Amino acid sequence: MFGIYILSMLSMMFIFAGNIASYGGMFQSSSILTVITLWAMFYLAYIAINCFALSYGFKEYGKKHKLSRYLLLLLTALIYNVALTYAFHLYKPENVTMHSVTHAFFLLSNNAYWLFTAFTGMFLLSPIVDYMVEHISRETAIKAVWIIGLLGFYGLFSAGELKDPLLFKSGRGIIWFTCLYFIGATVRKHELYKVNVSKTALIGLCSFVLNGFLMLSLDKFIGNTFDDYFLSALSPLLLVTSICLLYIFANMNSKQEKIVQFIDESTLCTYLLASHCTYLLASHSLFLGYVLLNQFTTLAGMPFYLLALMVIMIALSLYVVALIIDLIRRGIFKVLRLEKLALWIETLFGKLLNKLSA
Repeated sequence: MFGIYILSMLSMMFIFAGNIASYGGMFQSSSILTVITLWAMFYLAYIAINCFALSYGFKEYGKKHKLSRYLLLLLTALIYNVALTYAFHLYKPENVTMHSVTHAFFLLSNNAYWLFTAFTGMFLLSPIVDYMVEHISRETAIKAVWIIGLLGFYGLFSAGELKDPLLFKSGRGIIWFTCLYFIGATVRKHELYKVNVSKTALIGLCSFVLNGFLMLSLDKFIGNTFDDYFLSALSPLLLVTSICLLYIFANMNSKQEKIVQFIDESTLCTYLLASHCTYLLASHSLFLGYVLLNQFTTLAGMPFYLLALMVIMIALSLYVVALIIDLIRRGIFKVLRLEKLALWIETLFGKLLNKLSA
């Protein structure tokens, strides 16, 4: 499980890297290699989205999905969202009003964090998915994975015409995350990850390169009508790359597993801090609009390999800072015994359900 925890952490860092590449202002560069590098960061971010949900399914399959854990996560998201929104209100009161701060209390209804909303749906549906994975054969499970890939392909090309009939939301929706949870759980139960790692890495790399080639080819010969379809977590080729990464990291083992697991427990919370998403405008969140927007234009003049390294280092720095803050938060929660309170609520809720079903 060591490698899966590492994959989960890396996934979040590359989601941060995608935000930096998108909003940092580096696309002003005239260098083709620089632009290609930034596009590669975009691709890695979409792969990271898939890998986050895949790794969660792999980690959590067969475990008891405790409501208390989710309640603590929900409280954390609420605290971070309101606190950061209020901080931006103090910084820019003319743009971030007290109405925005009030708005920040309604996390799920306002989709304040798209990743948290998708995670919530995936968490609530995970017991049903676990039951399905437990009671279907290996052959049926593999067929289901193929069907998910085909549905993703259909959702990819139908979103524009039919307004996303499968509610995949370009790979950012509850349904798609739940499908990825199913794949991760299936891989773990049937041990599909026990493969030749070198060949798997080659397949993943070829899928990644082919996806980029198709996008560039469509952009050049057809125009931008279809090229964006391959810049999505729903892309079958990027899904193949994501699954290959899951296989590779599932084969990693280390005696430091408990330490990595302890750190990984804060991974989603680092997103709540480093990708603060209460919206200032329709297209920019507070964090992206004030902290990242056009802050890294000077990096555009660097050689492409140094640019890639710098973007990754900045993303790593964001992760580490957010991780330290969240570890402090976890310590405060422990002192306040909020975990016991959450367990009490979970027990009370369980008794209530038993009475209703009796």
